[in-house]
Amino acid sequence: MQLADWLRERLSRYGTADIVEIHSYMWVVAYLGPATTKKRRHRSTRGFEAELVLRQKRAMERERRGLMGERHVFDHEINRLNRLGAR
Repeated sequence: MQLADWLRERLSRYGTADIVEIHSYMWVVAYLGPATTKKRRHRSTRGFEAELVLRQKRAMERERRGLMGERHVFDHEINRLNRLGAR
């Protein structure tokens, strides 16, 4: 949340950003970092089964992160609506 608040401040010159916009920004920018831009090892030596397992693990991790992000936004919006008196 501290990162989201920090980003909200930095992006304020472009207008008011809500939590969904901040989350989307963090999601996109995370893929621009060094971990995703470094040169990858050639995979021709990896067997099909090993490649399949690797891709399944990556897909499961992406799904887990996505669901965690969606849950965070959902909880935030429920709390916001409760504060506004909506039921």
